[in-house]
Amino acid sequence: MTEGATEKKRRGGAATLGVDLASQPKKTVAALIRWDADRATVELHLRADDAKILALARAAEVSGVDAPFGWPRPFVDFLAADGGARARQRWDNAYRDALTYRRTDAFVRSVTGSLPLSVSADRIAYVAMRCGLLLAQLGVTDRSGDGRVFEVYPGAALGQWGLRKGDEGSYKQGAKGEGARRTILGRLLQACPWLALSAEQRSACVASDDVLDALIAALNARAAQLGRILRPATDEDRELARVEGWIALPEAGALAGLLS
Repeated sequence: MTEGATEKKRRGGAATLGVDLASQPKKTVAALIRWDADRATVELHLRADDAKILALARAAEVSGVDAPFGWPRPFVDFLAADGGARARQRWDNAYRDALTYRRTDAFVRSVTGSLPLSVSADRIAYVAMRCGLLLAQLGVTDRSGDGRVFEVYPGAALGQWGLRKGDEGSYKQGAKGEGARRTILGRLLQACPWLALSAEQRSACVASDDVLDALIAALNARAAQLGRILRPATDEDRELARVEGWIALPEAGALAGLLS
């Protein structure tokens, strides 16, 4: 990073993008946050298609996408193997889990207690397929977080930042989750008085978990930009993360300092 870019990041003026990606544009929301010296302003883009996401990502310094960036390597090997190779593998719970969850999924669970959806055994695979096409068009070859585009998991970020407690109800249950979303938003605005949200934007966050997740993803992207995320610790984890993807889990308690 050049000296000028470093100073720009320190003083503000950058933009980060958060995308709550769905398999179809009608459920996809993008949130662009512009960071200035004393406040952060938000743009919300509903029903975001690929062209919109790509344009926003190219305008932002860092993007956070709520979608799996890849599949477990053992699962990919399983699909590619011939019948004989499969016949030599003994089926047990350990092998099942290796096919089902990535290294980053296990890491997130160890830190937060929350296990991400399986990209190889759940319908989120549709989202991952769309994500893979977007990553290719953005030129992403290192899925561990190449400095420009990071995989994020807003539900886990909320826990890391103390915005959601483990014993509270789900904020994902449509109208039933409205109370939980209102509580989360209230905590967010209390922790981040510099976050400028209009009344309409606040209402949108309460009305839709997709909108709230996009906003949290954009904040998570800022944490990644500032280096306030948990990275793979071992060579093996780093190697796997480049192909499987790595969730940029933010550091605990780092939310209020994102404006710095």
